[in-house]
Amino acid sequence: MRIPFRHRLSCRQAVNTVLIAFILGAVLSCVQIGYDLFKERRQVDSTVSQVIGMFRESATQAVFNVDRSMTNTVVNGLFEYRQIREARIIDEFDTLLAHKERPAVEGHLKWLADMVFDQEISYTIPLFYNDNDGKEPIGSLSISVDNYLIAKNFISRSGLILIGGFIRNIVLSCILMLFFFYTLTQPLLRMVKHVSSVDPYGSVGERIEVPQGHEEDEMGLLVRNINSLLEGFSENLTCRRAAEKELERHRDHLEQLVTERTSELQKSLDREHETNLRLNQTLEKIEAANKEIMAGIRYAELIQKSLLPNLNEVKTVLPDSFFIWMPKEIVGGDIFFADFFEDGFVMAVVDCTGHGVPGAFMTMLAYSALRRIVRDEGCHDPSRILKRLNFIAKTLIHQDPERVSDDGMDVAVCFVSGRLAVDNGQLAVDNGQLAVDNDQLAVDNDQLPVDSDQLAMASGQRSMGHSNEQQPAANERQTTDNLRLIFAGAKMPLIYVQDGQIELIKGDRQSIGYRISNLDFDFTNHTICIEKGTAFYISTDGFWDQMGKDERSHFGLRSFGKKRFKNLLAKISDLPFETQQEKFVGAFHAHKGDKERQDDVTVVGFGF
Repeated sequence: MRIPFRHRLSCRQAVNTVLIAFILGAVLSCVQIGYDLFKERRQVDSTVSQVIGMFRESATQAVFNVDRSMTNTVVNGLFEYRQIREARIIDEFDTLLAHKERPAVEGHLKWLADMVFDQEISYTIPLFYNDNDGKEPIGSLSISVDNYLIAKNFISRSGLILIGGFIRNIVLSCILMLFFFYTLTQPLLRMVKHVSSVDPYGSVGERIEVPQGHEEDEMGLLVRNINSLLEGFSENLTCRRAAEKELERHRDHLEQLVTERTSELQKSLDREHETNLRLNQTLEKIEAANKEIMAGIRYAELIQKSLLPNLNEVKTVLPDSFFIWMPKEIVGGDIFFADFFEDGFVMAVVDCTGHGVPGAFMTMLAYSALRRIVRDEGCHDPSRILKRLNFIAKTLIHQDPERVSDDGMDVAVCFVSGRLAVDNGQLAVDNGQLAVDNDQLAVDNDQLPVDSDQLAMASGQRSMGHSNEQQPAANERQTTDNLRLIFAGAKMPLIYVQDGQIELIKGDRQSIGYRISNLDFDFTNHTICIEKGTAFYISTDGFWDQMGKDERSHFGLRSFGKKRFKNLLAKISDLPFETQQEKFVGAFHAHKGDKERQDDVTVVGFGF
């Protein structure tokens, strides 16, 4: 029997050997190149991190001292690393303090470098100022690395790897093909020739010749097994018949086992069903308990909302205003406070430790303390309000070094002094006393009992009387005659817009109520003369700390940030306050996307 050459085992074996060798060599070369690329990226990141680490402290000190000479020195030092193409240092308000750049290196393999590495490899690290309260961001250090300088050596190494692997695979394929032909294919051909010459009906004693040189390997074993098979063929036929009878007996036995196991399985299913019923009953109890807990939290939400100022009443006195209050959970750790008097009003925003139920408890403490200080004690000075609030908070929650808890709050307080001219029918409130006319009574959200001695009932009293003397025209806006705003902050800033300019006043670096909060600390008052068109904004850090997707960031995520907050404010500050509120909320949700809310968010804006 003659086999065509292309169907011979030797030919097919040679072809398969060559294909496998080339494929395996290509895969291994790609793996080696990929691993080299991975190591190269790790080496670049490690080297850049070390370089940045050496200059980070100097950059932080330079930004904190606003020393442009020192920042330029830091940037010049970074450029000693040849792969750095651009470096810049900015402060927390995105003011450029130092910048240096050199042209990118060009070459005929520039396109391949852009494909293997990013077209622009950039690194940005924040600079923090360390104080007793923790780390506070004061700016950032950004550098860009020239990808061609990094990729040039890598591409050369990869080319050598591919060429060397190609040559190595060709040589290996030829060697393997010859080796298999002489050691395996040729002996198999001789053995096939011998096997084909054996008469299947002949004597069992006729043996197949073992190929020379394969007496002790697999081929020799195969020949011996074939000879043994021929000898034992007749014996196996008898054994087969006996085995068939034994199989019938085992079949009957197996059918009996299947019946028994089926019965056991049914019992097991019945027990599992009973267990599922008990689990369902337990689940129903858990769901009932959860509904009860959620009902309690929902009621706590109503209680917390009742502490907030009545916005309809606030709008009567301060029509140009908006209030954004978005707890991270059902209840939150943010709250805002407003109280109006004949000589002005107090506005405060409080960001308590934590969020959810613990934060809500802290807001109740903060609201109670502010009401006590502003209304009961008659204190309208923002710095004194913060100092009293610090004392009351530490006293009420027993904030001492021996306790495990360490809770507090960041607060911004404003007092606007001066007489406000408001629309006809608006309410003027002085230290909680209500002036009414013709038996009309205005009561604030606290629903406090009112003593009849505290009410001025005469028709000549101010507020809601029917007299036309000195009554402003309908829908007349507030005037700003002799108005000024006094601000004091505990780790919370005030932003205001005046004459088209956006200004930020930082609060003192001192929080309220924590164990390390100094009871003797005197907060700083900042006074601003109010002109027509002036607008003020207070926001908790939950707004600008919210993370969202940002393709420009190296890590793909970036916080909203104070800079973006101020830029948004510059675009919308001329719009009506209701529209500003919609713009703020829309910008926040657009930045957040599908990311989780990180903290409670409160933004208060008002203008004159």
